[in-house]
Amino acid sequence: MWVRFRSVWPAGASVGGVALTVIVVVLPALTTVLAAPVTAAGTRCRDAHGKFIKCPTTPKKTVRCKTANGKFAKCGTPGAKPI
Repeated sequence: MWVRFRSVWPAGASVGGVALTVIVVVLPALTTVLAAPVTAAGTRCRDAHGKFIKCPTTPKKTVRCKTANGKFAKCGTPGAKPI
């Protein structure tokens, strides 16, 4: 026996003149977009006293080399090419 449940709100329902779609979909999306700059500001670098400083640069990626058959090797070995 299959039972069919009705939704809490019928299609096109509104609460106080505001469509439920706006309440359920648009408001959480808008909150997420507006919260993004706040979290980005928290990633700025600070020293031990809490003052903002210039962030240290990330180290450069080391060069890795492969041989002709595709195995990793030291870059000084004959036949090894940087990838």
